[in-house]
Amino acid sequence: MDGLWKYLVENPEILGALVAAFIGSLGGGWVQAKGGHAQAKAAQKAAEIAAEAQRVAALWTVRHVQMAEFIQLAREVQRVTESFYSENETDGSLTLRVNEAQDALFRKQAEIDLIVPNSVVQAAIAVVDCLTRLVTIEPIVGQAEFFRVALSEVARGNDRGAAQRAREAESALQAWHRAGDSDDRDALTAAYTSASEAVREAIAVTDEQVAIIMASSTRSHWPWQRDQARGALSDRSLELLTAAREMLKSEDDLAPAVQRRWWRRNSTAATADSA
Repeated sequence: MDGLWKYLVENPEILGALVAAFIGSLGGGWVQAKGGHAQAKAAQKAAEIAAEAQRVAALWTVRHVQMAEFIQLAREVQRVTESFYSENETDGSLTLRVNEAQDALFRKQAEIDLIVPNSVVQAAIAVVDCLTRLVTIEPIVGQAEFFRVALSEVARGNDRGAAQRAREAESALQAWHRAGDSDDRDALTAAYTSASEAVREAIAVTDEQVAIIMASSTRSHWPWQRDQARGALSDRSLELLTAAREMLKSEDDLAPAVQRRWWRRNSTAATADSA
């Protein structure tokens, strides 16, 4: 060993080369260690970004599906209530269908309340409130309109006897409508009795349906209230669609585009950290 050291001292160029090589190997190892640490940090950052992007994308998908179902169920409630204008509810089947449609809408509303922003929650509440008001008036106005149409069709029919009874019922209803402005109770009672009996003789109706026909004949504001409720529902539905589209970034080219931009921004940041 002493001989080797003596030889290196006598040949300083060899000693210098060995020292430089040793220091270089230590420095390279330190640089590699630092580079490996930076790469590991960047990989961890990228994994976190990827996980968050997947979470946001999954939430976007759930929101998209749930909102589409909610909107469809809201439209179904409105569609079912419109059946009162074209169908004779004699067994409560239409009311049952409306109730079932409403229950499905309420359940879906509870689901979206948990996953959408407050702006969408409030817009959905407004739509449900409008539908609730509409459901209280559409069945009454719808059935009254259904039977007025039925009377009119019978009055124009080929069966002379039935047509005569239908025309008499229409005249009796008009008399009942005019009597509604009178303070004479006896006149009101007589007009009501005459009209209700004429309706029963002209078309097949239940006592409840007769009551609806009689009530609607003196409440001309009901159709106006119906139209107001429909208009409010249309406005609130448009507001819900706008809020939902903003939440889903529907105007972007590729949904969810906002997440893609977020990914690129954070990926750039991660690359800068590792540099």
